[in-house]
Amino acid sequence: MGNLMIVQNTTLKPTASLTQYPRLYFFFKHAEFGQAVRHLLETEITITNKSAEEELKQITLEDCDMLITDTLDILKAVRANITLTDLPVMVVLSPSESQAQVQALDSGANDVAVMPIAADLLKARIRRMVKTKQRSEEQHQVITFFKAAYEKKDRFLQIVTHDLKNPVNNVRLAHYYLQGEINESPANKEALDTIEMAVHTMNDLINDFLDTAALEKGKTQLNLETLVMEDLIWEIVSRYSETANVKNITLLMGETEGEILADPNRFMQVMSNLVSNAIKFSPNDRFVTISSVIEAGQVRLMVGDEGPGIPAHEQGALFEPFSKLSPRPTNGESSTGLGLSIVKELVLLHKGKVGVDSAENNGCTFWVEMPLYQPHLEAIAV
Repeated sequence: MGNLMIVQNTTLKPTASLTQYPRLYFFFKHAEFGQAVRHLLETEITITNKSAEEELKQITLEDCDMLITDTLDILKAVRANITLTDLPVMVVLSPSESQAQVQALDSGANDVAVMPIAADLLKARIRRMVKTKQRSEEQHQVITFFKAAYEKKDRFLQIVTHDLKNPVNNVRLAHYYLQGEINESPANKEALDTIEMAVHTMNDLINDFLDTAALEKGKTQLNLETLVMEDLIWEIVSRYSETANVKNITLLMGETEGEILADPNRFMQVMSNLVSNAIKFSPNDRFVTISSVIEAGQVRLMVGDEGPGIPAHEQGALFEPFSKLSPRPTNGESSTGLGLSIVKELVLLHKGKVGVDSAENNGCTFWVEMPLYQPHLEAIAV
């Protein structure tokens, strides 16, 4: 490629949109281009006897914001290792080389300048390209920061869940043993009930952490089956009747229409979270209604309660992890703050929708929409 004229670390002045001096490297085969750049950018030129290959090896992305050259060989050498985003390159051409503009862009140039060019225009184009690179670097730093934070959080969750599992299992076994060994006095029964509740709370917390981590990593697998909503609702009512009875809450079944294609375990997890939440946030002596209807080719599952409702300004954060809202459990029940975010992710994984209809002090109805499973249409599609 021969010996080249090089302009290093020019003093192109910052502007309001470009807050620091850009660090520029220029490689010129033609001396007149170097002199023109010196004049246009009002900077000093230094001459090097090193070859282009030697100079290119010395350039680092930390030292250089942009490269300007008048030869495609330099451009191709740079693009062999460095992307358009990491190092912008402007190719300067003479009027007789204007037909080479397309070739320059195809070879990886970010911009092409045909000489002669007005100083203000050249400076503006340089600033734009440098600003784009600097923004890209800032975004990369932000991404790197959040990636590191995510990895730390993930390691923390792994450690916590691993270290908690064995002690919780030991407490469960001790609770089971004590039930048969101590007398059933009111005080003992209350103590055992407290232990049992604590074990359930810790189990819920561990499982929610594990589910959240798996969903965030995209490691949750679905085994889809045809599910009949009537069967699911009967099962969920049976499963939560005892829990509801503690607060004298009645679980009601409304309409139970429709079939869906879903993972039975994961969809039951969705329903369990919604029903347990409805019980948890409802006062004693109320009703929780579970139903499903078919609307416009969708099956809508609804879980309605007679609790305090959710203020409109808080509903946007309802499905976010660890969101703290004003409604609180009515009987001292625990809440991990992850249940509804897990519901949302599982429903989205099934290509469904989830939401809530609520008015403050007037209860709320959580709903999940899933495509109606229609076997005859599936057969036609096949």
